[in-house]
Amino acid sequence: MILTDSTLGERIKKRRIVQGLTQRELSKKSGISASDIRMFERDWMTPDKSEIENIATALDVCVSDLMNIPPRQRNLDGVYFFAQRNGARTPVCFSDLTELEMDNILAEATPQFVRNLCKILGKVLRKMGESLDVEGIPVSEDKTE
Repeated sequence: MILTDSTLGERIKKRRIVQGLTQRELSKKSGISASDIRMFERDWMTPDKSEIENIATALDVCVSDLMNIPPRQRNLDGVYFFAQRNGARTPVCFSDLTELEMDNILAEATPQFVRNLCKILGKVLRKMGESLDVEGIPVSEDKTE
């Protein structure tokens, strides 16, 4: 869900309220002080990248959604997956995933997820003038959709 015409602080506050969390509870879940959460929500202070990632994790949303990046403007650097890091479920940018994290994500993936991921990768690679093949087998777009 993308929240339009709102500031980052307003989006954080709205997501927190939707989750039924107090500022103190969000503080505990994100590891960020309650006073900083208050400052972010009032737009008196801007969270840095790691704080945004921690808040997104605590609110169980993608960083791209929290940052209000429309899906059409996202590239692979704006695609986030949740991965286990340091014992916590953390949003990780697609391009920053380790091979093991990719393997773990794909081990739990549904066939529809893998098809969608291949379509996204195929489109991005075609824009770059490259082609997509999996294990030496070319992957073509499904023309029936």
